[in-house]
This record gives sequence, C-alpha cells and structure tokens, in this order.
Amino acid sequence: MENEQRSNQMNNILRIIADLQVSCSYDHLTTLPHVQKYLKSVRYIEELQKFVEDDNYKLSLRIEPGSSSPRLVSSKEDLAGPSSSSSSARFGRRPTCPDTSVAGSLPTPPVPRHRKSHSLGNNRGRLYATLGPNWRVPVRNSPRTRSCVYSPTGPCICTLGSSAAVPTMEGPLRRKTLLKEGRKPALSSWTRYWVTLSGSTLLYYGAKSLRGTDRKHYKSTPGKKVSIVGWMVQLPDDPEHPDIFQLNNPDKGNVYKFQAGSRFHAILWHKHLDDACKSNRPQVPANLMSFE
Repeated sequence: MENEQRSNQMNNILRIIADLQVSCSYDHLTTLPHVQKYLKSVRYIEELQKFVEDDNYKLSLRIEPGSSSPRLVSSKEDLAGPSSSSSSARFGRRPTCPDTSVAGSLPTPPVPRHRKSHSLGNNRGRLYATLGPNWRVPVRNSPRTRSCVYSPTGPCICTLGSSAAVPTMEGPLRRKTLLKEGRKPALSSWTRYWVTLSGSTLLYYGAKSLRGTDRKHYKSTPGKKVSIVGWMVQLPDDPEHPDIFQLNNPDKGNVYKFQAGSRFHAILWHKHLDDACKSNRPQVPANLMSFE
C-alpha cells in the first residue's frame, strides 16, 4: 500500500513537471551576440574558476579546526612533499639521550596554520559539473601560479610548475598542415597526436591505434619536438568549427590547424600556447639609440 501511494505521488510530481515544461515558452527571449561572445571567452572561464576557488577557500576557513587542536587529516601535498617527511623525522622521534641540554635544543613543532592551497582543488564543486568527468583538479602550490592540463575527450593530467620539464598542458589533438614554407601542400590530411606543451616546447606523440583518446593509445617517445617561441596562435570565430585553432610560424611560413574537440578546450589551448609563444622572447631596449 505504501509503495502504491509513493508511486502515485511520484507520478503526480512528474506530471506537474511535464506540464510546466510544455507550458513554458522562451520564444520571446532574444539572443544577445555580446553575451554569447562573453560566455565563450577565456575571461568567463577564468572568472568562473576564480569564484569556485574562492567558495572553496571560504568553506575551508569555516570548517578549519582551531589552532590549538592538532591537524587530524593531512592533505595530499603534505603526504607527498619532502618537507613533511623531514619534519616528521625531526618532531616524531623521541630523543634517546636524557641530557636536558640536548632536549632543550630540539626544535618545537610549528603551529598548524591554514593554507589557501589546501582548500583549492580539494572540493569537487560546481566547476566539476561544468568541466565534466575528464577533469582532474591540480595540486596547487600557490593560487597565483597555476597551470592545468586539459584534454578534449580522453583523461588528462594536471600539473603545476614553471619548470620546463613539467608539462603545462597535454591531451589528444588532430593536426592538419595548411601551409608548408609558404606553400599549400598537395595532399594534407588530419593526423592524430598526443600533444604535450612543456614550457615553450611542443612534443608530438604519434598514435598507436586508429581509435582511442587515452594516453596509452599513443607512443611513449615523441616523434617531433618543436619550439614555438615567436610563433603566433589564432582562435578563429567559426560557428561551424568552434573547436579549431591555428598555430603559425612566421619565420618559416608554416601554418598548422588543430582540432581540440570542443570550443572550451580550444580556448584553453589558445591561452596556454599564446603564453608559451611570448615566453623567452628578447625584450626590445627602451633606448634604441647608442652613443658608443
């Protein structure tokens, strides 16, 4: 009897929802081009991510234990970092010598303080609903120096750091050559690569299978290694192909077209590639005149 009553209530709720969906009409709403352009821009994505990070930080401040109580749960970066092992070796071992002078010289454990980097990326909030299941939050050392790895369809790895050995971004891409040394090639087709951006260097890993977007479906050694310092990256506004971006080498006259899988990932690739193209570029002196 209870199951029948419950099913009747569920049917009534579903009927009301269906009636509302049918009765509601949004034909009177007009599409504003400047709003659509803003929603597809890099600025909107960065602001959305900043709001979520601020919410996570405020939430962590509310649930943070008092300074007098010990920290019961350690974060991932504390468990993986070398500083935690050294501190545990200094403060966790009991001195074998009963001399008071030795005991007095031992450093006292530091008082646990809140770090904003602990709260960033540990809460799977609204940003996960936007990015989808293929997103992984990076372990952040500082909220200002973040560099995440995204991929259009397959799993992606997020890392952080300014070292050239640490990939800034990586994922599966399709590449097509538009111009080679200023000339259009006679035959050009799409080629699948696992592309890694490390500093200002692009590494191309060839595909091992016809299908598959995971890292295991690509070779472990790169087939091409290209420095993109001084290059130019473009993000065409093409509604029919929103996931396309171009990479140009003005010195050699080479133009390549890339397919990222979605507009969102094309914007992210464009942002990181643009930063890499402008890195290590020789600065023009302020005073161009020399009296020597």
